[in-house]
Amino acid sequence: VAESAIPTIVAIGHEVDVSLSELAADMRASTPSNAAELLVPEKTTELRFLQQLKKQVSGIVVQKIDNERRITQQAMEGAIQRYITRLTSEKNQLHITKSLLHAYHPNAILKRGYAIVKAKGRVVTVGKQLTSGDAVTLVMQDGEVSAVIG
Repeated sequence: VAESAIPTIVAIGHEVDVSLSELAADMRASTPSNAAELLVPEKTTELRFLQQLKKQVSGIVVQKIDNERRITQQAMEGAIQRYITRLTSEKNQLHITKSLLHAYHPNAILKRGYAIVKAKGRVVTVGKQLTSGDAVTLVMQDGEVSAVIG
């Protein structure tokens, strides 16, 4: 019994004497019925233990799901905020570009009192392109005027 690799329980019965096997065994029971009680746990105790274990596991699962939901929610909110920031930036850039295009549009320049000088169907960019007697067209905000270079 002492050298057994298998755990042993000895339950000889209502003997007054102690046997050597009882001294060498892993556990001693007073009767075979008592040995059975020691080996087999009570059903209600085990059910209670399993119910507690189920509650613990359920709590852990619920907590994990809540944590993942919170992390996902934060990630979504961050992504939405970055998207809104980018859209706002792009919108501002679009307004700046629109303003520049409007400011540099030829009609906007003409409204500020400038004129476009054309000679021979082409825009004149420097005075050296013109000589005395050349016919020119002055394009202004409200129409065109013909003139001759003097």
